[in-house]
This record gives sequence, C-alpha cells and structure tokens, in this order.
Amino acid sequence: MCVGGFECVREKSKKMLRRTQAFQITSFNVQPKLSSAFNNKVIVAPKAVKEVAAPASAQITELANGVRIISQDFGEPMAAVGVYNCAAGAKYDPCDKPGLNYVMRCALMLSSMSDSMFQFDRAVRSIGASFEHQEIRKQYLGWRVESRRDMIQKPLGMMLSCVAAPRFLDVEVDRYRDLMDAVTEEQRWKTPRDHVVEQLEQIAFYKETCGKPRYVPPQSNDDCSSKSLIDQWCATFLPKNIIVAGVNVAHTDLITAYENGEFPHSAKAPHFRQAIEGGMPSSEAAQYQGGRESSLPEKRYKEMSTKPHMNNETIAGIGWLAAGTANLKDYATALVLQQMVDVVAEDGIRCISTELDNGIRTFYSAYQTAGLMGVTTRSDPQTAKETFTAALSLFRRSTQQEINLKRAAQRAVLRFYHESIELRRDYLDFLASSIGVSGATQERTKESVVAAIRAVTFQDVKAALDSSLAIEPCLYVTGDGGIPSLKQLGLKK
Repeated sequence: MCVGGFECVREKSKKMLRRTQAFQITSFNVQPKLSSAFNNKVIVAPKAVKEVAAPASAQITELANGVRIISQDFGEPMAAVGVYNCAAGAKYDPCDKPGLNYVMRCALMLSSMSDSMFQFDRAVRSIGASFEHQEIRKQYLGWRVESRRDMIQKPLGMMLSCVAAPRFLDVEVDRYRDLMDAVTEEQRWKTPRDHVVEQLEQIAFYKETCGKPRYVPPQSNDDCSSKSLIDQWCATFLPKNIIVAGVNVAHTDLITAYENGEFPHSAKAPHFRQAIEGGMPSSEAAQYQGGRESSLPEKRYKEMSTKPHMNNETIAGIGWLAAGTANLKDYATALVLQQMVDVVAEDGIRCISTELDNGIRTFYSAYQTAGLMGVTTRSDPQTAKETFTAALSLFRRSTQQEINLKRAAQRAVLRFYHESIELRRDYLDFLASSIGVSGATQERTKESVVAAIRAVTFQDVKAALDSSLAIEPCLYVTGDGGIPSLKQLGLKK
C-alpha cells in the first residue's frame, strides 16, 4: 500500500512537471486588405435612445445666520466645491497692511482648531483631489476643492471648519515669508505684462481701494503677521459675507455639511464686534485719477542674471477708465470693445506666429462699478516707441469698421466661456460671484451674459470708447525706456 501510494504520488508529480507543448506565432495574416471591406457586420440601430435630462438651474439658499449657498448639478461624476468671502479681497485690506489678502488666501486653510495642516493636506491627497485658492476682482477670496462627487464631504467639512475657527499659527504664517517677497518678482519676470497691468492699476487708483495691490509689497512683509490675520478675519469673515458654492453636488448636501459643522459661525460672537460695516464706496469710478504715470528704468538683461543672453526689452501699459461688472449691459459692451481692439490688432494671428510674447496685447480689469481697459506693448528699446504709438492708434480706431462687430461679439462669447464656464472650477467662481454682495438671488446667469454680449450694438461700443477716451489715461513703463510721456503724446493737458 505504501509503495503503491508512493508510486501514485510519483506518477502525479510526473504529470505536474511534464513540459507542455510550446505555441509559437509562425505567420501574421491580420493586415486588412483594401480590396474588401474591413467589417461586413451589419450594425442594427438601437430601438430607443434614452434622452439625457437637461441640467437643473442653480439653487440658492440663505441660512439663518446669513450664509448663502448656491449650487448647480449637471449629473457629472466629478464635483467641485468652494467657500468664498465677498468682502475680503484686496479692496478690504487695511491701509497700513497692503497685500494682506494674499496672506489670508495662503494661511486660512492651513489649520483650524480641530485639524492641523498635515491632516487637511492628507485628506485632500488621499482622494486625489486638487485644492487651490484665488481672488476675484479684488473683492472675493475663494478656496475650492475638486474631486469625485462621492468623496467631497470630508475636505469640504475641513474647509468650513477653517472658515469658522481658523488657527493662524506664527510658524505656519512664517512659511510664506519668502513667498510674499518672491511672488511679485516672479510676476515681474515670468509674466511682465501682468506685472505692468498690476502696477498700472495701483497708479490709476492711487491710494484708493481699487488701487490696493493683490500681492504683498516688500515693505509690508513684516506687517502681515498672525495677529494681523486674526484681526482681518474678525473684521471681514462675518457669516453674511460667506458663500458656499458647489458644482455637481446635491444642494441639500451642502446645506447639511454647513449646518453640521464642528464650530458654530454666528455674527453675535464677541470677536466680530470690530467687523466692517457699510462695505466699500459705491462709486469706484470716482477713485480713478487720470493723467498719472510712472516708470521703472532698468537694463532687464543685466537685472536678470540667471537668464544668460537675455534680450533687452521695454514693456509699457496704458489704460483708460472703463465700466465694471455691476451693470450687465455696460459689462458686455466692455467685453465686446476689448475684442474689437483685438480684431483690429489681429491678436490671434500674432499669438500663433510670434516666438516670444512681443507685440500688442489688450487687457480689461473689471471691478464692481468701474474697470481699467487698455493695451500693453513688449518690444526691444529700438522699436518701443513705434510699437507703442501703433497700439494707441489701434485702440482709437477700433470702432471705425462696423463689420467687425459680429466677429468681436463671437470672440467675446468664446473668451467668456473659456474664462468662466469651460472648467468646473471656473464655473464655480462664476456661480459664487453671480449672487452679489448681498441678497440670495442670482443676479446673472451664463445665458444672460451671452445674451447681453450678442445684444451689444455698434453704437454701444462706440459710445463706450468715446467715454473712455474723454478721460486722461494712465501710463506705466518698465525696461530700457523709449516710450514718450503722456504730455508728449498729447494725452495730458
């Protein structure tokens, strides 16, 4: 029996260890022949096609403490949620602490009274979410998270805790000291046109709320401390200023997440006694100071020592007073006017064919009731004057041909979709800023903005341009010079 059993096991082991026959590919005969059809199968159409339901309109709810919640669900698997403050932008910075809004953007979500910076970072990374912060029109500050819609609850709860009970530790704020100094310099060298526009805004609205910087000036670095952030939070983070927005999230889930937060958020709390009441002045156009100009002469190829063989250049920007976003018709007219200038300047062709970011570009910085519109030029010092005078000529004669109106309106719609509608995070910003500073009604929708753009007439655009040119512009130049002054250009009395 034992021997027999052993032999059985041995026979089985031989079978297990036996080498099987190897298969090899001896020839390939899978290439399609052009003499016959690729697929002879008859495809039968489905009997019925299920219609996709149209997305519901935005829902808005105002809670008992004044917090407003807005959401719109398109039924997509990816979601985006954000927390916004409509009274914490650069316009609300203390006069002795410019740029404090940028530090608030970086430091608010670092930690709360219940969660540390590591816990919040781990919660975001563990679900593959993306987190970022931004400012809108120097008025709104926002923090947003984008991830799968079934995983958005935990980071949203942590964000709401940071808004209701932030910590603002000194060691966490000090981590951004170098960033405060570097962000302006990086903008100056990486995107010099944006730097010129930023400086032009500070010149045009000198010592006014619209002229406060978005970033921290070097001389204000030490003033942006933990205590300053706590004081600013107590002054601006009233519940009535908070907006919770969501895209592809159930509206009831946002309400539940806020009402079930770890910390209560009430305007009756003692730390809100110093809150800012009354808001900003209603007339931002009165803050504009036409005729101001400034320059920063420098040899850019010498100042930028880390980029060898850099060409010397001159960057200049000139801007006029324009309409803001409060009036939808005026705002739509300004968008079309900007594209009218781009059509005349053939901006799209130049962006494709030019190796560097040289030439003429338009800009439009819109605030609440006012804005700044103009052109920027970037060229070598030898052709700086010629390029700048050509830009002035293009801006002045942008409304001479009515045939360009339809093309400009289409470009304005396309740019609006690209900047505000195309991505979830951008549409989230649009939803939050569409409510307004007060009230729980949506002042505008994407359809209303597009309709207003298409309804702009040639007379509206021409009147907007004449109104801007009737006021003296402002000028800022950096680089090796070559740009005449406003008086030499005949733009200043």
